Amino acid sequence: MTISTRRAVLAGAWPLAAALVLPHYAKAAETLPRMTVTRDPACGCCGGWIDHVKAAGFSVDEIQSADVAPLKTKLGVPAELSSCHTAEIGGYAIEGHVPADAI
Repeated sequence: MTISTRRAVLAGAWPLAAALVLPHYAKAAETLPRMTVTRDPACGCCGGWIDHVKAAGFSVDEIQSADVAPLKTKLGVPAELSSCHTAEIGGYAIEGHVPADAI
């Protein structure tokens, strides 16, 4: 096989490989559960964290509440771990700035 033939084979293989692999990644993004984030409207960092999880592919419903404590109590978040926002996703409570790839 000559060099130009190898290049042609490799050039032709790339679209095939992409066609096989990319739908897997698209499907993984489609299967991420929807997240609801309840946050204090006076906090400036919460919007940045919401942008972070959206960039990772999560769909987010945002609820602003001046009193997030009742939700935290309902979800069983210990007071010593309480932060300015609480996310609910797939039956879990996420408290604070958890990296998206850890969710």
